[in-house]
Amino acid sequence: MPKKKKSKIEIVGSKILWEGLTKEVVSPALGRYYNGQDHFYFGISLPTELELQETKEEGESDTIFKESIDLFLARTGDYANPSFEPITFDVRPSLFNRWERHSIKEYYEKKKEDPETPLVEEFYLLEDLIQVVKRHVELQDEDEYLLLALWICGTYIHPLFSSYPYLFLYGAKGSGKTNLLTLASTFSFNGQFLTKPSASNIFRLVNNFHPMMALDELDLTKIEDDNTRDLLNILLVGYKRGAFVPRSSETNLDEIKMYPTYCPKILAGVKELNDMVRDRCIEVIMVKSTIDYPLLQETEEMKEIRNRIYMWALENWHVIRDEYKKYETDRTFIGREKELWYPIFAIADAFQKKEHIISIAKRKVERHRVEEAVDSIERKLLRALEPLIKTDIWLYLKDIKESYKGELISLDEVNSDTDKWLKERFIGSMLRRLGLVSDHRTVHGRSQILIKKDVFDKIRRVYEVGRVEVGEKVEKVGNEKSILM
Repeated sequence: MPKKKKSKIEIVGSKILWEGLTKEVVSPALGRYYNGQDHFYFGISLPTELELQETKEEGESDTIFKESIDLFLARTGDYANPSFEPITFDVRPSLFNRWERHSIKEYYEKKKEDPETPLVEEFYLLEDLIQVVKRHVELQDEDEYLLLALWICGTYIHPLFSSYPYLFLYGAKGSGKTNLLTLASTFSFNGQFLTKPSASNIFRLVNNFHPMMALDELDLTKIEDDNTRDLLNILLVGYKRGAFVPRSSETNLDEIKMYPTYCPKILAGVKELNDMVRDRCIEVIMVKSTIDYPLLQETEEMKEIRNRIYMWALENWHVIRDEYKKYETDRTFIGREKELWYPIFAIADAFQKKEHIISIAKRKVERHRVEEAVDSIERKLLRALEPLIKTDIWLYLKDIKESYKGELISLDEVNSDTDKWLKERFIGSMLRRLGLVSDHRTVHGRSQILIKKDVFDKIRRVYEVGRVEVGEKVEKVGNEKSILM
């Protein structure tokens, strides 16, 4: 048989068929790296005419035009440039009407013509966003409008950061929490407003859409079922990039799929949060308002602001990335405070609002430290130990338990259930977790532990942070940080 002649087909050009767009369709996907390069992008699906060139073995070539609907990469390099190579997403983009067609076209064509000219004026974008929120929600602190607006803009670029803070809306019924969740969902990247979601809803939505999640009616005070326990675990790790939930594939039980949990989240409820989740939040206090706010519904103004946030993100991601890197050696804040606030500082810098947001952060951090010094179990135990430890000392667990109960009595936190959970075993476990047990022995059938004063003083300085000014130097103490007094 004669040998079949080989030919090579290459994509040599493409033309987006803007007129072929009957719906505003944008991929839910976004990311930072493409082909190993640092390009921030939004994935989009657009009807496109591809120019294919077929080169035959003898060197002849023909040009073929083919219309198709392919996946493209809208990114910043020199400008937003659809890739000629096929782009594959784990989940095919759905009809997600967020970035409108006319705005995509404007950005693409103007950046192709002049990539250096900015299309978004940051000052007016931020101000317009703040004013819309003010027309529908009353916040207790005027500065929190700025914080909220910066946080919303950051949802479009959260893959740049190693962590992104949750917002926690805390207030009585009728204080406007639902309105604020609705507004945040409207303006944030792929905002999803969810009431009492299951844990599987959360990680599958994160995997498919990289969304901002607004979680209403959240109650984690009682862990009574597997779903609540799983939801708590997701929230504990989902503020940081790189955490995954393993699940068996729906089609092959032997195949394990890793689902990401990292995405921006706003939590709202009338009850206090679990202490560990609260540590991952920036809190926004809401109060009942006497103002008769207009009915909240998506308007053309809101859509246009959202379009501008997409363009702002593509124009400013590299500036924010570089600013964020500078904070790696900054010591103004420590530990989790740094994880929560430094992304917001980097975003604020792009709007020339960094000094303002730093002053807001310092106030909130100081308030949180003072509340934490009273509220946390560890601090209560340390305060109970303080009058007992004047030097290295052996203490009975039963004496420490009684001193701890006295601390609870002083805070009016003793009830009929206290004696059920307040056991010597609980006290011993807490002391070991704090790193305070230098030695252990049994005397007359009762447990005694050795606590060394220098160790206690270091640990106390770590936890009694309410006494510490923001920005004081820190030193490492084991796996914790202590304040140089």
